[in-house]
Amino acid sequence: MKTALASARKEVSVVYKYTTIVFMILTVVFACVAGYLYLSIPPPPAAVAPTEVRIGTSFAFTGPNAIYGEMFRRTMEIYLEMVNEKRGGIYLSKYGVKVPVRFIWYDDKSDGDTCIKVAERLITVDKVHILAPSFLPCTYTTLPTAQKYETLNVAVITCNDQLFSRDMTWCYSFENLCSRYARELYEFMATLSPPIKKIAILCCEAYWLEAANDFKRGCEKYGWEYTYERHDPFPTDFSAWIAKAKAYNPDAVVCFELYEESLLLARQMKEMGFRPKFTCLYDGPQIPDFVEALGAADSEGLFSCSPGVYNWTHPWTNEFLDLFEERFGTKPYPCSTWEGQWFAGLEMIYYAIEKAGDVDPVKIKEVLDTNVFWTITTKVEYKNGDLSEWGFLPELKYTNVNIWASNCVYQVQDSEIQLIWPLEAATSKEIRYPLKGWGEPWP
Repeated sequence: MKTALASARKEVSVVYKYTTIVFMILTVVFACVAGYLYLSIPPPPAAVAPTEVRIGTSFAFTGPNAIYGEMFRRTMEIYLEMVNEKRGGIYLSKYGVKVPVRFIWYDDKSDGDTCIKVAERLITVDKVHILAPSFLPCTYTTLPTAQKYETLNVAVITCNDQLFSRDMTWCYSFENLCSRYARELYEFMATLSPPIKKIAILCCEAYWLEAANDFKRGCEKYGWEYTYERHDPFPTDFSAWIAKAKAYNPDAVVCFELYEESLLLARQMKEMGFRPKFTCLYDGPQIPDFVEALGAADSEGLFSCSPGVYNWTHPWTNEFLDLFEERFGTKPYPCSTWEGQWFAGLEMIYYAIEKAGDVDPVKIKEVLDTNVFWTITTKVEYKNGDLSEWGFLPELKYTNVNIWASNCVYQVQDSEIQLIWPLEAATSKEIRYPLKGWGEPWP
């Protein structure tokens, strides 16, 4: 019995010993096979850096807004020189490389429907990383297209409150919205002596409705009497309105127009002998081409109101101005309108992409949503929701609005465009008011 038990134990021990050896051999074989398979599978490819940052835009090279397209083209050239040639491109930390910026653009012909087609092509065919439309009406019509395709759209020239009160989460304003567009103008007018009492207001409502409404609020604030008339874009004759305004005998005329409209209006006002002691054409007199087209004598004393002033402490400001003068033989306008404003918007795009370290739109959007930027013309900080504390319309809920944008008042003095309000930023302390007749010298 004992002998059988001992024999059985011995057999079990032998089996266990050989089983253990076999298991160890199999383990080694399995490890070798697994190691071989692991080493034979190629590693996932490293992230490939983009070869460029593509910014899509449109120019009005033809049509009534062609003057703005030419200004944007000049701005784009200086931007590319400063970013690509002088800085080697935008640094993308994800890839550890700098890549150049490339603009892809088309002529929108000053036409809103063409702008939509251009935006569609830029997004779906050219695969741009960001849209940056140059001017109206393109700004208005491309915002819904950008939202539809979830493509970032930095609308440097914005104005329209209603668009940014919708859920345009992929679109960002840059300049002032219309609901605050007239504030600097009426606050300035309230300081004039002799005081203004009656005002004739004319407005192209397709672009300027909320700006005119803001100015009306200023009239009510200061007790000014006013008459108001609207019109559609690009009229060919203002004589009927001029006749009615002349009969009203106002102290001031404030017209919310674009360049071509302002030029036509000024010419017809002169023909009809109508020049109140304060005449403000919202977009025109602050552009040197306007002074040249209308003539120095007739432009003398005209007022205008447009976006901000240069930030002279910003490291890029003088570089931008000097390069512009070197290339085009003149500095961009003494204040920021319009080349400086466009450059500042593109400058912000540069900072946002560099901080994101990538061209991924989600990452760039996160940077725009959570950071404050300083540009050559303005501070930029985006807010959402009720922005009434910042002076925006209390009845609207806003999306991606720059709360720091502001406007300035300009006057033509001796053929030069001078910033006269706010006083702390003024390039001329003289205010030429009340105006004299067309062509009469000052004083």
